[in-house]
Amino acid sequence: LEGAEAAAATSSGMGAITAALWTIVQAGSRVIADPTLYGCTYAFLAHGLSRFGVDVSFIDTADLGQLRAALKENTAAVYLESPANPTLKIIDLALVARTAHEYNENIKVICDNTFATPFLQNPLALGCDLVVHSATKYLNGHGDVIAGFVAGPRELIDQVKMIGIKDM
Repeated sequence: LEGAEAAAATSSGMGAITAALWTIVQAGSRVIADPTLYGCTYAFLAHGLSRFGVDVSFIDTADLGQLRAALKENTAAVYLESPANPTLKIIDLALVARTAHEYNENIKVICDNTFATPFLQNPLALGCDLVVHSATKYLNGHGDVIAGFVAGPRELIDQVKMIGIKDM
């Protein structure tokens, strides 16, 4: 659906989000995230990752000046939703991805595309490295299945399967 080379299914949307992030970060890494996020995602970033030595900085990712100022040598990922839950904030994914990759091509830009769905937006085509979904919501009709997935390049999805899902 996302036009990706590969995908990994998970038991929930949070499973997809945590599998993607656990694959990319390690102690000493930095994650830049927009504060307008699904509540459980915000809690995982704000309280969960810090317990393992990951620095998370919340900034308005729609503000290019804030994004540029937040990028550091140890930045491993930029995480955002667009449209964001619950306010439907819109962020220029192509601009965020281009800015992060110009700073360091190894930074992974991860977009939660649950609200837009692949029908309306394809973050990978806009330069994001990974896209995550809570398939529980619009992709499945909202309510009778709990599921998630991560989509992206085959090499990175293979890592998500081995590190983020299997080993974490």
